[in-house]
Amino acid sequence: MSEIPNIQDEEAEIPIPIDMVGFKNIRMPAGRIFLNGLEIIIVPRFDVYVDLPVDRRAVHTSRLYHSVMEIMKDYSGKAVKLEEMGRRIAEKLLKDNPHSSKAYVNIYSNVFYRAESPITRSISYEPFNLFVRIRAANNFDRIEILQSIGVETYGLTACPCAREVIKTLYHGLEATHMQRTKAKVFIQFSNNFEIDIIELLNVVRSSFSSPLYSHLKRVDEAKVVVDSLESTRFVEDTLREIVKKIIERWSNLPDNSRIYAYVESIESIHPQNIAACIDIDVRKARLLLKR
Repeated sequence: MSEIPNIQDEEAEIPIPIDMVGFKNIRMPAGRIFLNGLEIIIVPRFDVYVDLPVDRRAVHTSRLYHSVMEIMKDYSGKAVKLEEMGRRIAEKLLKDNPHSSKAYVNIYSNVFYRAESPITRSISYEPFNLFVRIRAANNFDRIEILQSIGVETYGLTACPCAREVIKTLYHGLEATHMQRTKAKVFIQFSNNFEIDIIELLNVVRSSFSSPLYSHLKRVDEAKVVVDSLESTRFVEDTLREIVKKIIERWSNLPDNSRIYAYVESIESIHPQNIAACIDIDVRKARLLLKR
């Protein structure tokens, strides 16, 4: 039988390199993770890419899928750290695609954590999204890896401006408008550092006026409202609080690490939302917080 041709390995007619090419939205069971002491099976989505030099027409997509599947086999039925999995997949992509010098792995999943309401301790399971991003580059005989972990969750914010105006105009009345607020936070750092994703989630949740709960008794609802009135925050306040708490919690985070935080308020008294973001390196954030 004649040899099957590798059309992908032909020289490209147009000699322009491609930065990223690969599979988007691969779904595979990833084993077990532990959230608040509970064991959870997750089925994350994977985006995997490599770069493509000018002398190659296309990528071998079967190699990309195979790289993911081979690493996933090692975690079947075991506890897993998604960032470790992502690093190993990126290294395997570079090994299986020797013409590529860079590999990109994005992992994202919907997850639930166990929460208790503030007074009655009623149990609920609250959703959040987790993200892992790995960037790997072949540097001669060494693979350099840059990784990010992130979370996206919702909380409650209460407006400090309306609270003070109402108190002034209506004889000390304690009231303000409140809204659900979304926060999405990433920390980018080098390969030799560890950040627990649940600790990052807790940092973000504690930066709102109050966390959200799916299961609340009436006394819990009252407590959430009172707590929010005592901790009123603009979108800008929540955003700065997140960055401050990250710097305080991970005091040994390398200076060249980076924090990206995005907060969006789903406004209750406006037809449009309010959004803000901070993108800052850790060294600069530390210097600003020392003022």
